[in-house]
Amino acid sequence: MKKVLFTTTFVLLAFIAGAQSYTRLSYPISWGAGATNDFISNTSWVGLHIEFGHAVHKNSHFGFESGWVTLYDKLPDYIETLENENTTIRGTQYRYFNVIPILAKYTYRFETTGSIRPFAAGGAGISYAERRKDVGIISIIDDEWPVMLAPEVGVTYDMGGSTLFTLSAYYNYMFARGDLDSHSYWGVRVGFAWE
Repeated sequence: MKKVLFTTTFVLLAFIAGAQSYTRLSYPISWGAGATNDFISNTSWVGLHIEFGHAVHKNSHFGFESGWVTLYDKLPDYIETLENENTTIRGTQYRYFNVIPILAKYTYRFETTGSIRPFAAGGAGISYAERRKDVGIISIIDDEWPVMLAPEVGVTYDMGGSTLFTLSAYYNYMFARGDLDSHSYWGVRVGFAWE
């Protein structure tokens, strides 16, 4: 089922990309917030963000956003007690939190006289989220498809032609679902857009 959903999503995104009037590709640097920060406190340098949109007004775009972010941490000499069994595991624990958002997104770019234009955006949709702990050959995995909200603010710089340099701050919040508690993370995105 997951493979079918992934395939359908990427076919839909490819179709949208073929008729878009706005494309953005950026690199996210992310940090956990709240429960996510309690689980993983390291800075994430792993990820990719892609966005496709159509102009609905000269200053705004409506489209879709996806990507991938991995938060990672290493805890040496960690003790884990499994809840469903009378088992205690001791060793170096590796923690991962992978997120693949699939969001509808609206972006508004404010009118200015110069090359730098601020923007505000909001996204909503679902995401695939996987929280994983590895100790030796033992893996404990919780994965779900929670609802996600994703506000963002930033600036674009017109580099000439149809190319824009983008810099933004974002926050992604996932609601609790199944065995996965609510999680959130925030970060900075640096990249380029074409319109």
